Amino acid sequence: MKKYLILIGILSFYTFSFSQDIIHLKSGKETKAKVLKIGVKEITFKRYDFPDGPDYAVLKKETEYILYENGRKESFIKTMTTPEYKALCERKVKHYYKQQKIGMAIAGVGLAGAAIIGINNYNYSINHPYDYEQQILYDFGYTMCFGAIVGGTVLYLTGRHKVKQYSEKLSKLIVNVNYSRNIKGITLVYRL
Repeated sequence: MKKYLILIGILSFYTFSFSQDIIHLKSGKETKAKVLKIGVKEITFKRYDFPDGPDYAVLKKETEYILYENGRKESFIKTMTTPEYKALCERKVKHYYKQQKIGMAIAGVGLAGAAIIGINNYNYSINHPYDYEQQILYDFGYTMCFGAIVGGTVLYLTGRHKVKQYSEKLSKLIVNVNYSRNIKGITLVYRL
């Protein structure tokens, strides 16, 4: 009887000493675990269903939050302040505007190249109607130019869409300064 009581005592102590934390990932997956260490870039833990097993690790950037056994919640999502968000949107607008211009330049070079190859091909085929090797080179040139036109157009359209998207986000980010005689100081009101 004493052996069973000792065994039950050891098992209950072991169960209570290995608490259950829940790691919530940004992908939506939940992992029941015992968190051992939170490092700079990763979280080390033991799986709850395999406490004697190896240590597992998950990147902090893939983790949304950890819900500890005592109910405390530790979040790993970085929130931005309004000025940081505004600066990010402005950088994105500049980046995608450059992409739009590069796409337009690439498509223009492809179009000009196709026109030059077309004129040369026409002139050459009149003087040398049965030179198929040269025709293959012209066809290759047409293909390259067509690729540049398509690739440049895709870059241009993507950049244009993203510029519009981030410009709209910037226009929705309104910062008003309200001053009241009753309240000392300035209150900033913003809307996302």
